[in-house]
Amino acid sequence: MLYRNARASDLEPIIALHVEEQWRAYAHILPAGYLREEMPAQKRVLWSARLAPGADRERLSILVAESDARQVVGFICFVLEPNDAWGSYLHNLYVASSHQRQGIARRLLVEGVSGLGSDVRAAPVHLLVYRANEPARALYERLGGAPVERFMRGDPPVELFRYQWASADVLRQRAGAGLSPP
Repeated sequence: MLYRNARASDLEPIIALHVEEQWRAYAHILPAGYLREEMPAQKRVLWSARLAPGADRERLSILVAESDARQVVGFICFVLEPNDAWGSYLHNLYVASSHQRQGIARRLLVEGVSGLGSDVRAAPVHLLVYRANEPARALYERLGGAPVERFMRGDPPVELFRYQWASADVLRQRAGAGLSPP
């Protein structure tokens, strides 16, 4: 498995993986019409902006996990906000269902945080997760994330939790515990 910075050529594989995994993970959480009709277009806009030439790379850190067959099987995206009260935002962490439970998400976390500047690594990091997404919540809790906020969002409203770590370095340490070297 190769862990590397995302490139513009990763646009289509990232969109496809993001859409597929959201369909799978959120089918019991979000309306089917949204998942089928609106979400794919939203992901195309999001990733086209993030991976476009000249995108604000100072504010983003995006890594992919690439299989030996040179397929993108996972990705992570941090929105870097070290001066925000919540810290930097771990906006996306997805691994293809065919490659889950192999340590790829944890390795993406370790590699992703390792590539951040020392000021960002020393600051808190947070993420949002649907209350009903129990597998993701269990992972974040195993990694020492603390649920620090709970709120409703959307139409129809769904419950979300905000998880936070004292620093990105703490998250990296917890995610790396027990992992073999890459």
